Amino acid sequence: MLVTLALRGMQFHAFHGCLEVERELGQIFSINVGLDYELSPEEADDPEAVPSYQEVFERVQHVVMGKKFRTLEALGWDIGKTILEAYPFVEDVYVDVSSSQLFVPGLIDSKVVTVSLDREELEG
Repeated sequence: MLVTLALRGMQFHAFHGCLEVERELGQIFSINVGLDYELSPEEADDPEAVPSYQEVFERVQHVVMGKKFRTLEALGWDIGKTILEAYPFVEDVYVDVSSSQLFVPGLIDSKVVTVSLDREELEG
């Protein structure tokens, strides 16, 4: 069976962006990830057969807090790549990266970028 593990609404104060003010003051980023993998019914209750939810969170946190990116696309790509490298049985991963702060005049709820990455793209 195909399983999707989703962690939604992870929030981090980090220093990404094209503008100097974004990289100095930082902003709140909200991250959603989804991991697709095959699982047999026999494996469904085996913690060793599924990704550790805590470990996935920590890997995302490490990327978001440990590096600086100018674009949400690059941040999303690095998170997806990190997850695929850590879990060889994960086939696909999607990452939503959003932030509500914009240092431009005007109103906006948020800006969101979704990056989808599969194992073939990582290995190719």
